[in-house]
Amino acid sequence: MKTRAPQRFAIPLLLAAAVAVLAAVEFLPRETPHEDTTATVEAELPARSSPAETSATDALRLHRSANPPAFLDVREGWELARFGTVPGAAHIPRGELEDRIGELNPAEPLVIICRSGRRSRLAGQMLLREGFAEVHNMTGGMLTWEGPIQRDTPE
Repeated sequence: MKTRAPQRFAIPLLLAAAVAVLAAVEFLPRETPHEDTTATVEAELPARSSPAETSATDALRLHRSANPPAFLDVREGWELARFGTVPGAAHIPRGELEDRIGELNPAEPLVIICRSGRRSRLAGQMLLREGFAEVHNMTGGMLTWEGPIQRDTPE
């Protein structure tokens, strides 16, 4: 079958046109916000909706640092009694967190832990919605924690 010349050049011409349009867009002048609207533009940025993901290794490094963040264990009491927790971690079960949120300092950095990282991620999302500034989810949860374990939990 014989190809006609216009069809043979159609795709290369379309590609060349697309490249030309993209190149032209790159050189268009960009509008910059005026000084008086900069604060408004920054205020309209979406708030972080998920906690920062922190590995158990990094959480252990933070725990051992000179100025460690607070740790919050959101597992059930029986889980702490059976398996222990990170030394010094506060304990508020995920199901009670909304009612007991006043026990936490929203300005203090917080590492949230659970068994595997799922409940702590959900808890972190809720705390961020409530205005907490710096929330970390320990990915992998206590299943991946290789630091010391506190077993003398009150529950």
